[in-house]
Amino acid sequence: MKKETWIALSLGAVMVIALSGIGFAVWRAGQSKTQKQPAKNLKTTSDNSDSLLNVGDNSGVGGGIGGTAQSLGNSGSVAGDSTANGNKKPNFSDYEKYKDDKSALYADIKKGDGEEVKIKSKVDIYYRGYLLNGEIFDNQWPAKQGDTPKPFVFEIGTNTIIPGLQQGLVGMKDGGKRLIIVPPAAGYGDKGQGSIPPDSVLIFEVELLKVEQPS
Repeated sequence: MKKETWIALSLGAVMVIALSGIGFAVWRAGQSKTQKQPAKNLKTTSDNSDSLLNVGDNSGVGGGIGGTAQSLGNSGSVAGDSTANGNKKPNFSDYEKYKDDKSALYADIKKGDGEEVKIKSKVDIYYRGYLLNGEIFDNQWPAKQGDTPKPFVFEIGTNTIIPGLQQGLVGMKDGGKRLIIVPPAAGYGDKGQGSIPPDSVLIFEVELLKVEQPS
């Protein structure tokens, strides 16, 4: 990984910590109808079949994603005690208020200028998944300078990945970074999965590395 790329990744991590303590614009994924079919135990299109992002057998975690986004203004601020020096975990506890939402919300950390994610786009991403208390439950991100972990790869619009992550990625552009808030209805519901408790609001820090449109 080039030095410039690593510096950009490091700055992105600092931004996430900083965003957990200040107000910023949050967007609500569209309210268009979402399919309410039971989730199936399917595999993602990538080789990372052990990722927690894969939909398991949780009843009620449906497929399908939302449509266009709507602004929530500055209502997405977090009352946390995290600092930008990285010595403390981010505190996303204020996002508990979105627990009853039916679709994802997001805030751009950095806007990309490349290809835009649409339904059926194939995306390559790095991500970290957080619980509201700042604990990381899943992580596919460079651990140190020089690391080049394999990106997480999947197709938008399939029923293999939790709906909320897909909702939050639509409209994002290649090269961008985004914080995505996933309520239980668009995540793992009242069953949870692995280290994720039931009825959890999840926070994803995502960097979009590549977008491929269907031919």
